[in-house]
Amino acid sequence: CSVAVSVWTLVAISVERYYAICHPLKSLRWQTLSHAYKTIVIIWVVSLLLMLPIALLSELKPTNQALQLAFIPTGHHKCRESWPNIDYERAYNLLLDAVLLVLPLAVLSATYSLITRILYQGMLDEQTHCVRNDVKGKGMDD
Repeated sequence: CSVAVSVWTLVAISVERYYAICHPLKSLRWQTLSHAYKTIVIIWVVSLLLMLPIALLSELKPTNQALQLAFIPTGHHKCRESWPNIDYERAYNLLLDAVLLVLPLAVLSATYSLITRILYQGMLDEQTHCVRNDVKGKGMDD
C-alpha cells in the first residue's frame, strides 16, 4: 500500500506543480487546503483498495519445500499470495504494472516536460527582452 501511496502522491505533486507554474491563475481557484485533503484521502482509499487482494490472498508458507518434504522442520515461513487461478494473478499483476509504473511514469514525464518547456521558453523570452533593452540603450548613448 505504501508504494501506491508514494507513487500517486508524487503524481499529485507533479500535477500541482504543473498548474502552479504553467497556469498560475487557474491553479489559485482549486489549489486549496480542502482540495489537498481530498486528494490525500482519495490517494489513500484507492491505494488500499488496489492492494486489498494481496491482503486477502496472502498466506504464511514454509520457506524450503525440499526440507519440508523430507520432514525436517525448518521453522522459517514467508507470506505469499495464494491465487485461485493463475490468470487472475497475471491480470492483477498487469494491472499493478499499469497503475503503479506505466501510468505514473507517463503523467510525471508529461508534466515535467511541459514545465521544462514553459520555463525554458520564459528564459528565452527574458534573454530576448534583455538584448532588446541593451540595443535600445546603446543607441541612445551614441
